[in-house]
Amino acid sequence: MILEKGSMQARTLSPLGAQWNAILRSTRGRLAMFEFVCDHIVPGCTHKEQADTREELIEKVDMHLREHHDLHVHDPAVMKALDAGAIKFIKPV
Repeated sequence: MILEKGSMQARTLSPLGAQWNAILRSTRGRLAMFEFVCDHIVPGCTHKEQADTREELIEKVDMHLREHHDLHVHDPAVMKALDAGAIKFIKPV
């Protein structure tokens, strides 16, 4: 697949060209995105984070939890809440 710099116009060399072009248009080139909603861990906190990868999001979440709530992502209760829905896969905007 070839992307022109500064543009999301794509040309493909595969037989799935139309499908990939539709994906690129609908996701602006990103195939996944993850979102964290802090209210699932700390009720009343309105903080949200988004990232392209779960690993990147976990880093952001850890920073927020440490700075604002004196919590850490490696705490078993926090990990359980993250797995139970505080982090979700979302369609990129």
